[in-house]
Amino acid sequence: MNAKKILFGLASTLLALTSVAHLLGHFATEAVGNNPTENQIYSLITTYIWNVAGTELTLWQLFRGYSLVFAALLAFVGVLNLAVLPGSTRGLLNRITAVDLAFLGLLLGISLRHFPTPPTYAFALIITLYLLSLMVGNGGSQES
Repeated sequence: MNAKKILFGLASTLLALTSVAHLLGHFATEAVGNNPTENQIYSLITTYIWNVAGTELTLWQLFRGYSLVFAALLAFVGVLNLAVLPGSTRGLLNRITAVDLAFLGLLLGISLRHFPTPPTYAFALIITLYLLSLMVGNGGSQES
């Protein structure tokens, strides 16, 4: 396997593993607040029901649902990339990598503003690996 495919595969594997790490956090024991203010906030987001497009939800239910969607999306992209890797050409890998980089660039921007540092570092590392895969092995035939 050439360096391009190794880097692409590594980045895709890390993307799928980021999903697993996210799910571990998602299903970890729910923390209770450390003080009365945090306890009140937690109580409100888990018990106050509001109507969202005709469905009654708590903010916590909405947050947990979006968290699962995020993990599923990361896993889907990583696994899909790994599924096309074995028979792919340089040209196909380059096109997939360009789409992945646009997607991950958006996630990195959101992460810098709204997430704690672990996912930000993970996205930066994965972006670096995809960029490296674009830079290596681009000479010669498109069929390699």
